Amino acid sequence: MREPRQCPGGSSFVARERIEGALDGHEGTFVLEHRGSMSEGHPIALEATVVHGSGTGALTGITGSGHVAHEVLTLDLVLPTG
Repeated sequence: MREPRQCPGGSSFVARERIEGALDGHEGTFVLEHRGSMSEGHPIALEATVVHGSGTGALTGITGSGHVAHEVLTLDLVLPTG
């Protein structure tokens, strides 16, 4: 059996997902970009940001960001007004 390869410099990823639904009565979609990094001796960093300009429908203009802790994503979002 082969030993897993170690990555001494650590690793990172970027992913995007399209979210569809309603937030406080605002229906539409937006794109959330996830980023993560990890390396030996440093805490794992997982965060997410709403992609600027990605909101549609009543979510046009949505902004915000968040982080992942204990496998739960917590977002601070600012909904469009008007």
